[in-house]
Amino acid sequence: MRSILLIPSLACSFVLLAQDPVLTLKLTDAYPLEMPTLHPYALYAQATIDAPETISSVVFHVDGTDLPATAVNGAYEAWWTPSGYGEHAVSATVTASNGNTASALVNVTVSSTITDRTVTTFDGAVIDWTSLGTQWYTGSYTLPQSVGAYDHIVAHLAVSCPAVTGGCDDYDRLAYVQAKAPNGEWVEIIRYITPFGVACDHSIDISDFASLLQGNTEIRMYIDTWGSGGWKLDLDLTYEAGTPAYLYSTVQEVWHGNYNFGDPADLQPVDTVTIAPPMGVEAASLRLVTTGHGWGQNNTGNAAEFYHAIHHVFVNGQSFTQDLWTDCSPNPDGCSPQNGTWQYDRAGWCPGSVSPPFVYDLTPLLGGAPFECAYIFQTNYVDQCHPNNPNCVSGTTCPDCNDGYNPYYPVSCYLIGRSNGPLSMGVAAPTTDDAMPSLRLGPNPCDGRFTLHLDRDPGACVVTVHDVSGETLRTWYFGSKDQLETYPFDVRKLAVGTYFVKVQGRTTQAAAKLVVR
Repeated sequence: MRSILLIPSLACSFVLLAQDPVLTLKLTDAYPLEMPTLHPYALYAQATIDAPETISSVVFHVDGTDLPATAVNGAYEAWWTPSGYGEHAVSATVTASNGNTASALVNVTVSSTITDRTVTTFDGAVIDWTSLGTQWYTGSYTLPQSVGAYDHIVAHLAVSCPAVTGGCDDYDRLAYVQAKAPNGEWVEIIRYITPFGVACDHSIDISDFASLLQGNTEIRMYIDTWGSGGWKLDLDLTYEAGTPAYLYSTVQEVWHGNYNFGDPADLQPVDTVTIAPPMGVEAASLRLVTTGHGWGQNNTGNAAEFYHAIHHVFVNGQSFTQDLWTDCSPNPDGCSPQNGTWQYDRAGWCPGSVSPPFVYDLTPLLGGAPFECAYIFQTNYVDQCHPNNPNCVSGTTCPDCNDGYNPYYPVSCYLIGRSNGPLSMGVAAPTTDDAMPSLRLGPNPCDGRFTLHLDRDPGACVVTVHDVSGETLRTWYFGSKDQLETYPFDVRKLAVGTYFVKVQGRTTQAAAKLVVR
């Protein structure tokens, strides 16, 4: 929060200084704006001010012309068609409700010279819980900006052993890379599972996200690693010069979150949504990534990691099939041999590989838009060992009905729209700020008894306790933040040592270290 400065006057009263708005632009001067032919280009700004003040207006100024910006899903957007090649001064001014203003200026060169470009983002970045106490890495980068200049963007991800205790993590961990849209919403561009303790290199085409991967952009990575080593990360983006099939694209979130599989109380947890492509879309596709997690004797059929599930997506009644089973030997990305069980086939992923998306062409359905989208998990699967199964009896029907490591799917699905005419940004406005949820344990260290506090409500969630290998030792289910924060956690049966507590909701997660002594 911005601090308020109170200045005492000679009469011992106080003068309240009005606050200023904050303005940032996506456009950068680090790269030219590349266009083989002059076309409209989207200028984006983020403008904020602390309550009770509000933003009154944002106006771009280019070559003596004012371009009033429109508020679009949490960002300010204006379209500019350059008058010619060469240098242009692009500025923006934000005016707040209190009359205060802020401005930003970028001198950008519009160029018709197009060349392949490889841009380094993560450069030896490290994610390691033991030394850094976080499962995230976030960086700010400048990326090429263009219209009609590149036909492919390929991500090259290398993971290697960092100079930390344990080196490479011994285990396969769920991971993903996200890019921040101009309005502040995070979009998953890569789903990844780390290898068992060895270094690997990977490549994947991420051209679907071309509208986001321009100018000033934040990129972050999450790895569900704990205390048995970490990962060093290098991520390069190669922009390949060429004529794209369409000049413009946009990204709209359809589903994003963690969904239980086979929960008897909710066998089809994914909401049916209706989504309208932006005006002028000429081609559209769904980009869907799903990976199965959870396994063992307490999950019927060894689901979801080792269960061959076939799901269906319905768009305006038309069915698309998603067969998740993946052949892991040979490794799809050539990451072999590894330690551990890397060679076993899995649901939507393999250790040491990027999970490729399922892409469904919706162009023939555009005439019937908006799209009603339903995601139906395999209908005949029920996890009989789930604690929500009233007929589950520990030691009789299943080893432990309260084991808690139940099947679930992290799902990431976006509608990609394309056109040769300008497309307004489709990413929905963020519902929360982009900071990681804060989890606090107390007392910590403890004798095994503790309470939890979160700075935001995760809704229905699961709380788990893990050892350094990531093995789940205890599990609790809660319907709300209030239930979670009033619950007296007790793990006194665990040995003295260091553990990790994780809270995972549908769309949020947080973790903290717990010391039992």
